[in-house]
Amino acid sequence: GDGGSARRRGGPWRRALGGSDAGSSADGNRWGGQFLRVGTLAIGLALLLVWLTTRSVARPILALAAASRQIAAGDLATPIPHSGEGEVRLLAQSFDYMRGELQSALSDLALEKSRYEGIVASMADAVVTTDTALRITAFNPAASALTGWSVAEALGRPCAQVIGDCGHDPGQSKSVLKRR
Repeated sequence: GDGGSARRRGGPWRRALGGSDAGSSADGNRWGGQFLRVGTLAIGLALLLVWLTTRSVARPILALAAASRQIAAGDLATPIPHSGEGEVRLLAQSFDYMRGELQSALSDLALEKSRYEGIVASMADAVVTTDTALRITAFNPAASALTGWSVAEALGRPCAQVIGDCGHDPGQSKSVLKRR
């Protein structure tokens, strides 16, 4: 009887607290409205944090990724943007410093190569250098006069094709010279 009807109306605790069904319903609506406002505020704050994170972390990292592709393509002249906050900005600054140092090292290397080529070209003796695959990387005018190959024709060709048997043992000297 009475316990069953109390359970259907929301339990015996409502009667014990002195609340009515109408009062309990009003309290539930008020709490539901509070939860809705707090939930909406929490979602709004979460969206704001996502937007701020995207702005301060994701975009600068995407810019660094694009800059690394530019560097890989050989563009060392374009500075890296120092955008972002904290560690991301520090990473961008370090990356730009690395780009500048690489640009300087390549410039120094080009200068040394120019000096080397000038020395080799001016030597009275024939000079031929090869890479590890025995392709000619330097060939001076004296070597050209000795072999009959022009410098432009000899560069990049296999050593054996231009001067004969080059040998694979650096300590072994060959006196075979192939004339054109």
